[in-house]
Parts: sequence; C-alpha cells; structure tokens
Amino acid sequence: MGTWSHESFGNDTANDWAYELEDATDFAVIEAALQVALDEGDE
Repeated sequence: MGTWSHESFGNDTANDWAYELEDATDFAVIEAALQVALDEGDE
C-alpha cells in the first residue's frame, strides 16, 4: 500500500515524479505533466 498525504511530496506518486524529474536530461517529464494538466482542464 502506498502513502498518501496532503503535503506536496507526501505521497508515492509525487515522489516518483520528483525522482523521475531529478534523473531527466531533457524537459520530457515536465512536458508530459503539463500535457496531462491541459488534457484535464476541459473536463
């Protein structure tokens, strides 16, 4: 079972994203996150 919290990096999904971002060599991780936000914005 994963961890959940109201804090910015107090859950597994946010931590996984931060680790992925730390290892990134380009902007692909940020672009993907922004695309998800844009896709969800119209719903």
